[in-house]
Amino acid sequence: MFKMRVIAPIAVAAAALAAFAGGNAIAAPDKPHVTTLRYTLHFSPLTVIDVGAKGNSLGDGIVSHDLVFSKSGKRVGYDAQTCMFTNLSPPQLGCSLVFSIPGGTITGQYIGAPPPHKLVAITGGTGKYVGASGTIEVVESGHDVSVENTLTFRLIP
Repeated sequence: MFKMRVIAPIAVAAAALAAFAGGNAIAAPDKPHVTTLRYTLHFSPLTVIDVGAKGNSLGDGIVSHDLVFSKSGKRVGYDAQTCMFTNLSPPQLGCSLVFSIPGGTITGQYIGAPPPHKLVAITGGTGKYVGASGTIEVVESGHDVSVENTLTFRLIP
């Protein structure tokens, strides 16, 4: 009987500890690991595709091909982008793009608008970026070629 009195409280304490640890694991899930890649962009002149009335109209498009550089200034890739006007006032475009960078490609979509700060949803990738998700942040300096044109990938595996 003495053994039962000593073992029972230990068993209850062990069960309570296991429940507490398990409860915390469920309540506080791990944050996903984010990989951050930083580059600069040199923008090319935009090509406008005017399909409707002369000047900007719904359905008109824009295509571009920009160059991606490492922070040290070495060219490491490029992008290909297409956008279509979906609203004229304020101007908005639905845009899709692909970045070819070391290790593969990363695709994304966003709503283009005049502010210099763009946030792109990552929709996929190839090579080491297969299954990638996350965001791409593009900040435009107002000059086509500038180290202040930044490109930041925040990849969630």
